Amino acid sequence: MSLKNEAQSGYGTKKFYQEYVSGMSRERISKELTADTDRLKLLYKEAVEDIERQQGHRLPGHVKFMRLFSDLTQRLNPTRRLAFGLGSVSFAAHYLLGLLGLSNVVIFSGLLLPFGFISMFLLLLVELLEKSDVQKEIDLARDIQLSLLPGTSLNKDNLEVYSFAHTAKEVGGDYLDIIDTEKGTYAVIADVSGKGLSAALYMVRMQALVNLLISKEHPSPKDLFLQLNDFVKSNSKDKTFVTGCVAYFPNDKDEFEYVRAGHNIPIYYSR
Repeated sequence: MSLKNEAQSGYGTKKFYQEYVSGMSRERISKELTADTDRLKLLYKEAVEDIERQQGHRLPGHVKFMRLFSDLTQRLNPTRRLAFGLGSVSFAAHYLLGLLGLSNVVIFSGLLLPFGFISMFLLLLVELLEKSDVQKEIDLARDIQLSLLPGTSLNKDNLEVYSFAHTAKEVGGDYLDIIDTEKGTYAVIADVSGKGLSAALYMVRMQALVNLLISKEHPSPKDLFLQLNDFVKSNSKDKTFVTGCVAYFPNDKDEFEYVRAGHNIPIYYSR
């Protein structure tokens, strides 16, 4: 019985360790550290550097700290901001009373450190749970976006098309489409400015419009881009822009039409 209990205990510990370290590859850790560093740089830029640029002089150290603290806490909702503030004050009061030698004088001084720790721990726990829920939504959005992409290859008569797409983040504004019609085949590559969910949503709008225009009007690549450009410009408040290129391969001709709108120049390779 003792050996059995030890075996179960060892298995439980091993399983816990395996679950804890799952996904901790060197590549993933490096990628996530880079992403976290970029977030901190962006926070510092928005809180300090942009203000210094506007005012034309460097801010004092204590002002930088206050602006960083303010910008960071403004990202929390009011309830969590209150918990963060109370926890921070509790930690500061605990160490300040210790430095002044008043820990034994103030009755509730012994509760300051536990209260601060519990407040921060619960705040971290709630933030992690919320981030986990958001990550699930992002993963679902990524699956939906990938499902909207065409197959990796298309073989039709003398035409062979192979494609590959990889976003910089979980989701993004990369648009790749191969639309086969009765008269010919369209190959579309486009990129929406920006990254993340906003670019992905705009990409879905562009994809829907492209498919609608092609199915109804069967336009030339030039006419297709002119109509898409009118759509993008129709919302003057929207600063989003799209670059792209499209090739059309008619079934009855041994040639194709190609149009590029601000996108990278294609590479022609012939063996």
